Amino acid sequence: MLFITDNEFERVVSRARNRDIAREYYRRDYVVNVSITTDNRGYYHISGKVMINGNIYLPRVLVNPNSKIVSTDCNCIYADEYTACGHIGALILKVQELSPNTFPYRYAVDLQKRAQEEKIFELDKGFHRLLYVQCGCPYWYDLVENLAPHFDRTTILSFRCRPAKTIYEDHVSLLKAIEQKDAAAAHRIAGQHMQRYTENLSAIREAFPHYFKA
Repeated sequence: MLFITDNEFERVVSRARNRDIAREYYRRDYVVNVSITTDNRGYYHISGKVMINGNIYLPRVLVNPNSKIVSTDCNCIYADEYTACGHIGALILKVQELSPNTFPYRYAVDLQKRAQEEKIFELDKGFHRLLYVQCGCPYWYDLVENLAPHFDRTTILSFRCRPAKTIYEDHVSLLKAIEQKDAAAAHRIAGQHMQRYTENLSAIREAFPHYFKA
């Protein structure tokens, strides 16, 4: 049975910064392809594709029958004999999430759909930033953005289980309230928009239960 523990992840990705990078790549769903095969010794040959801003990285991990990682490799320049890179770490985290139990195993992302999700995500963040800037509060946007990694993955996942139309309609309604200088309506719509997070979280828990610990 393939079961890579958190301790094994930290042992292989021994440098703290690389672990942080791996978790960020994993949270942003940059791992778009995973392939796992086994050999006659019972070893697991794991290969993946990590896509970041159009650049493709190809991490590989060899795991023994006891789920101990015996070797890693990547086509990037950041892995060395002392630590695995963030791409390898992200692949390990993705395998932990997928928890495959039959082999050979394949996982692949619909890249066209992913590109559409990322475009919506960029537009959503750009809209929020514009509001802060127009209100003369870019400092507060930057402050909130420092916490964004904790929420970005939730936002992306929400696009996969709830229609983005609701978010778009909130934005349109908010702009209309601002144009009409209706502060009360703008306040109400903004509050409603913020509450979408709790609605999305319930939908995400139902659609992706494996992302949450019991």
